[in-house]
Amino acid sequence: MPRPTFMYGPKDGALVPDMLWVLDTIEMIERTTDGETIHCYEVNQQDKNYYYVGQFKNTKIGGE
Repeated sequence: MPRPTFMYGPKDGALVPDMLWVLDTIEMIERTTDGETIHCYEVNQQDKNYYYVGQFKNTKIGGE
């Protein structure tokens, strides 16, 4: 069985770490000088790869 990969988005082509295979959705935080952006990937049940579904800005005070 091939290892799941991130499809499209900022991590396109990177292998998904083993410990994350159990998740249906993976959210990754990117910290920049103007705040935080959260990138979201969701698993495709047919090929088990994680596809980029979008991003959003973290608007909570202090990034909490």
